[in-house]
Amino acid sequence: GWGAWVGENLYSGTWDPVQLTDWGMPLKELHPIHLVAENLGRSFTGKIVVFATDSITNAFALNSGSTSSALGNEKLKAIAEAERTFEFDAVAVWFPREFNVVSDALSKGVLTGASL
Repeated sequence: GWGAWVGENLYSGTWDPVQLTDWGMPLKELHPIHLVAENLGRSFTGKIVVFATDSITNAFALNSGSTSSALGNEKLKAIAEAERTFEFDAVAVWFPREFNVVSDALSKGVLTGASL
């Protein structure tokens, strides 16, 4: 599953069969950022939003706007579109896995968050 911590709110979800079997980890790590940008973007208007991720690959991909995966590029394009639509700027920072305990617990079902 996946998890996201936004302010005081927790969000989580599970993978559908295609995501579970066909998506690699970088794409799975990018998915919650995409969901947050599209579903919560309206609340980010006029702000710089810092997405902390324990995937250094995705921190680079989000900041550069490019990845080697076609589906990853589609997600990056959707995030950029949410930025334009809701008028916010997104930047990513790498957050070491050992400190990413809340999102990790959400992704493993130890904590439960709202769906996006």
